[in-house]
Amino acid sequence: MLASPDLAIIEASFLSSGGGPPREQVGIGDRVTAQDEASGRSRTFTIAAISTPDVADNGVLFGITAARDLFGARAVADRAYVDVRDPNVFADAFAGRFLANGGKAQTLHTVVQTDLAQQQQFFLLMRSYLALGLVVGVAGIGVIMVRAVRERRRQVGVLRALGFQAAAVRAAFVVESAFVAVEGVLIGTVLALVCAWSITLTDAFGSTLAFRVPFGAIGLLMVGTFICALLATAAPARSAARIRPAVALRLAD
Repeated sequence: MLASPDLAIIEASFLSSGGGPPREQVGIGDRVTAQDEASGRSRTFTIAAISTPDVADNGVLFGITAARDLFGARAVADRAYVDVRDPNVFADAFAGRFLANGGKAQTLHTVVQTDLAQQQQFFLLMRSYLALGLVVGVAGIGVIMVRAVRERRRQVGVLRALGFQAAAVRAAFVVESAFVAVEGVLIGTVLALVCAWSITLTDAFGSTLAFRVPFGAIGLLMVGTFICALLATAAPARSAARIRPAVALRLAD
């Protein structure tokens, strides 16, 4: 690149998207012509390498000699990468000091966050819907157990009259709730993983999106959901354990 002014490096997305020229696939060894619309000068470059798209939007890279030949005095260095101890402090001070010259400084972290802001907002919205679904699911288990206790008052009364302890009755309802919770958590987790895996097969969030399973976060979420489901069952199970056999058997419904 430095030795030959006729070589250039392009990104993999070069001429493959946008509203400009027709979509083309440019490979190593192909020749492309760049033209300066202001002066009318043009120059032909040979593609020496293809880079992966990055968040800095470097575009086409070629030597300074070719740039000066093509753009003349307008070919000036307007971008620099600086390694500093505190990037945020440097960026804030740079913008204020060179404001009259149109100076602007951004940290790579800020550039990445800005580039991924739309995706992050989408994932945040999806997490909010999922959290709402978990709350509704846990509340649904609690409602189901409340109805189960009311519908089984006579059965519970018979069990208590036969000598079953209150702890055994309470444990029976807790085990039933735990079975429903485990079944729902496992089915939901499997379906979520399959859905996430199918998303990575498309280019909706980028062609380089890899499928990775965060086992720690998923395990913590599964355990937390299971515990919340058991807590939602605590009140109905305690209510079932307090049913008096004489009162339950005397009820008509």
